[in-house]
Order: sequence, then C-alpha cells, then structure tokens
Amino acid sequence: MQLCTIVTGAGLNCTKNLQDLLKAVYSPYQNYTNKYRIFEEVALTKHLDSIRLDHEEVIDTVQLLSESVPKLLSAADTANERCQKLTNGFCYLDLMDAYKTYFLSYTREFRRVLINIREKCRAGAQADTEDWSDFQNALRIVQTCGNLLMQTEDLDALVDSSILQTLGHLITGHSPTKEAESAISSACHSFQFQASLFVSSQISIENLENMVHKLGEGESPPVFADIRADLSKLSGEVHKFAFEIVFGQLKSYLGGVSHMEIWTSQSAGGAMTSDLPTFSLSPQEYITKVGQYLMTLPQHLDPFTLQDSPALVVALKHGRLPYTNHQEVPEHLADLWLESVAMGTMHTYCEEILKIPKLSPHGCKQLITDIDYLCNVLEDLGLKASPNLGHIHTLLQANPDHYADTAELLPQRLSHTVATIRDIHT
Repeated sequence: MQLCTIVTGAGLNCTKNLQDLLKAVYSPYQNYTNKYRIFEEVALTKHLDSIRLDHEEVIDTVQLLSESVPKLLSAADTANERCQKLTNGFCYLDLMDAYKTYFLSYTREFRRVLINIREKCRAGAQADTEDWSDFQNALRIVQTCGNLLMQTEDLDALVDSSILQTLGHLITGHSPTKEAESAISSACHSFQFQASLFVSSQISIENLENMVHKLGEGESPPVFADIRADLSKLSGEVHKFAFEIVFGQLKSYLGGVSHMEIWTSQSAGGAMTSDLPTFSLSPQEYITKVGQYLMTLPQHLDPFTLQDSPALVVALKHGRLPYTNHQEVPEHLADLWLESVAMGTMHTYCEEILKIPKLSPHGCKQLITDIDYLCNVLEDLGLKASPNLGHIHTLLQANPDHYADTAELLPQRLSHTVATIRDIHT
C-alpha cells in the first residue's frame, strides 16, 4: 500500500503518468479487492464454525453461549483491522455486507441452540416438582443477549471511528450530494483516485463516500441498524423463553381448575355450607401452591438482579416481558419480572375461572376464598389484582337479587359469563 500512500497529499500535483503507473501496479490486486466481501465472508464464517455453541448438558450449553460473545466480536474487530491494512479502508462497504452475513448466521445458530435447550427443559420437567435451575439458566442466556447487544454497540462505534480516521480526512468539506464544481478540491480528487485503485465500480465509490459523509454527521451505517434489529428480536425471544420456563409450573398448577368437582359441590365434608361465611373456608391446594411459588420467585431473581448487571438492563430494553407495558426499565428488574409472572398468573387464572361450567353456592364461596388468598399473596409482594380478576371477584360476591346492578358497571363479557356460571338470570 506504500505506493498508494504517495498519492495522499499529492492531490492535483499527482501527474497523469504517476496515476497511470499506480493503476497499472494495483490492477492485479484489484481483481482480489473486487471480491473482498466474499473473502471476508469466508474468513468470518470459518471463524464462526470454530465457535462451539451447544453441548449435551444444558448448563454447559449456557456457558458456551456466554463464552461465544467475546469470540464473535474478537473476529469482527480483527476484520476491521484487516480491512484497513489490506484496502486502506476503501472496501468498508464490502466489510459491512460481510458483517451482516456473519452476525445473522450467528443469531440463526443461537436460535437453533435455544430451541434445543427448550426441548431439553421440557423433557426434563417433572410434574409438581419445582426445579429452578432451568430458570436460572434462562436468566444467564438473557445476560448473554445483553452482552451481545452491548459489545455490538461497541463494535459499531469502533468501525465508525475507524472509517472516519481512515477516510474522513480525504473528503472533508466535500459533499457528494451536491453537483461537483468545475475546480475539484485536491482532497476530493485524492479520495476518488485512491478509491479507484481498490474499487472498480464508480457507484460503489460514490456509495462509500456518501457513507463517510453520513458518519461525519452522526449516522450509523444501516448494516448495524439491521444487526441491532435482529439482536433485539433475539432478546425478545430469549425473554419469552425465560418467562415460559418460570411460568410453566404455575400454568400446571392452574391447568384443569375449571373442571374441579368442588365447584358443583353442595357441601364441604358432608356439612351444608351455603349459609356459612367465606372465612370459615380454607383456600384449596392448587391456589396455595401458586401463592407459595410466587412468594419464592424473588429469592431466585436476586442473584441476577441485585448485582450490578448492565447486560440484563440492556437485554430488557431491547426485549419485552409478556404482560408488561413499561416504556422504561424500572430500577429494580426483579419487580418487573415479578409483575410479569403475576400478571400472567392472573390472566391464566381468570381464563380458567370463566371456563367453569357451573358454580354451586358452596363452590362460589370456595372460589371467592381462593381468589382472596391469591390477592393477599399479591399484596404481600407489593402487587395488585388485575382489573379482570377484581371484576370477577366482585361478580362472584354479588347478591343474585342485585346482580344486574353490579354487573351494569363491569365488562359485559365477564358479567354475562359469571351470571351463566352462577345460574343467575338477569
């Protein structure tokens, strides 16, 4: 590249003969630089193939995913340096395309591994047994996504800086969007000529020049926007996976609630209970299991959320937990996780309640007792009952003779369904 360096600063003083000489010297090399994207893709793909992502054991797979991020970004950093050394930065557009292929190939493999982990977790799950190791592994994968997003942002900044340092000074003050003046500045002449030694397409040279100008104005290359969008989507998928892991046990506790025989029972233990107050009843086992599980959740979140973990925050900014609508990530991530799981629990519980065919007076009192218990647990956790659960609770407590008055102020779907379940004709 030393001959090309002679041109830098020579500007219009560079004679036609010297230009012809340089073009002749670089002509054989240009045959390779014209295929720079292909060569970079091959090099990066070969490195990606050497990064192991999965293992027979889930915990080892999670560790491999974590270790893959610095390996992935190290090769990307090396590619940036290679582009400067081999092409003086004039093949950065090709490198951008190679980056996109590289990162999308990695996330495709990441998703494949995530599917395998999900299947292993399902296969290893045991009914009515609380095993928190899968959830802890899922949270570690969330952290890995956060690290991936953070280090990709660093790579974006590094590449932007490298491009501006390598090429920016050659076109300072020149705008390719304006019609060229009759007297072209020596800086512009130098850029166009030097670029032509490495890139044969004039359109590609103009696109490169446009990109450098936009970088100078603070715009990031669109390729990195595409990569970030894919990583954000991946973060959302990982959050959904982690939620499914922690929510799976709760879902099993609530599954089949609508078909329990207690709802049509006229008594408890042989005693008529239609006239007994609800405080004489005890919450059933299914709902106490739900409550105990929710009360246990914070201690399993603490090891991840109490430590200073920017990666978890970044991952959550780009992903989203089900049943939450926060625009900003709260100070305590554990609170958001708890809210998400609790809201999912209440949503599932409400859907199960609305599928109950019939409720006897005793069954109705028992259901009120169960809901009261869950509401008390939520209050202990600093949470409130969801609107739908609150509405159902109100409708179950309503006197049949005044049900229509109560139902008038509540959503029709709920009021009509609960009326049917309670066999109340309005």
